[in-house]
Amino acid sequence: MIADKLYGSMNKVLSNIYPLSLQQWLVGWTINEQQSIKSYGHILMWHFRQFAIIKIEQKDLSRWDAYVKNNPNLKGMRTYKSAYRLHVGPAFGRMEPKDILPLDIKRVSNRLLKTRSPQTVQHVLELLRRIINFGVNSKLCKGIDFKISMPRVDNIKTEDLTDSQLKRLLDTIDADPHPQAGTIMKMALFSAMRKSELLRLKWKHINFDKKFVLIVDPKGGKDQTIPLNDATAQLLTEYRIINPSNSNYVFPGRNGGQRTTIAIQVRRIRDKAGLPKDFRPLHGLRHVYASMLASSGKLIIP
Repeated sequence: MIADKLYGSMNKVLSNIYPLSLQQWLVGWTINEQQSIKSYGHILMWHFRQFAIIKIEQKDLSRWDAYVKNNPNLKGMRTYKSAYRLHVGPAFGRMEPKDILPLDIKRVSNRLLKTRSPQTVQHVLELLRRIINFGVNSKLCKGIDFKISMPRVDNIKTEDLTDSQLKRLLDTIDADPHPQAGTIMKMALFSAMRKSELLRLKWKHINFDKKFVLIVDPKGGKDQTIPLNDATAQLLTEYRIINPSNSNYVFPGRNGGQRTTIAIQVRRIRDKAGLPKDFRPLHGLRHVYASMLASSGKLIIP
């Protein structure tokens, strides 16, 4: 009697998730085998829970896949995929948007703010908002009846290095064994190119004769060219001699394809050089480039 109540409860909870009822699942087993299975109700309950989780995640994944497929050219998709896998999915993946409360979002926001920057939390909540809007507009689900509050982000951050800090950084770069990290950092300093632009850079985009670099698909959207100054040209020429490769990419990743990240390596160099922890290695060096031009009108390397 107790077992029947247990299995009836399980079937009721899982009826919309797992396609087979317990009795259907037991078809084909002998009476004795069925009784043995029922005697281990806690084990069977665990297995049904696993099936439920899988079905929920598959259902949620189909919505996420639909969002990704319908936004193939969305800027920052790699960042959004990571945000979904690490934060949005675990927190909201098993919930219908109509069941999400402001308190649920507030709890997630507060938890993330303990270890993440307000900008990161804003990206996570923005992704949640986009997925909900996509589901509502596509008639896949009902939406929320409140506005998601975003954490305040202070984007004003001055990053600069003193001459001694810059010299220490350059010395650390020259001593670092990684074949690409140091050159990428120097490229950011010499050309003010963004990380995404550097990692997408191909040799065919660099014209050494006419001295320009073609930036493909930049943040602004339209391809553009920037001058190839002497420091950058010499850096790339030496780099190509020391690191010959058949890849089309200047800084290739695995199997010669596009590299997707260099964060660990450049942070290691930053730390070895004794720079502040909040100094962003590539973004910060773009600021240093701008400061040099503003103060002297040219790039002066100590």
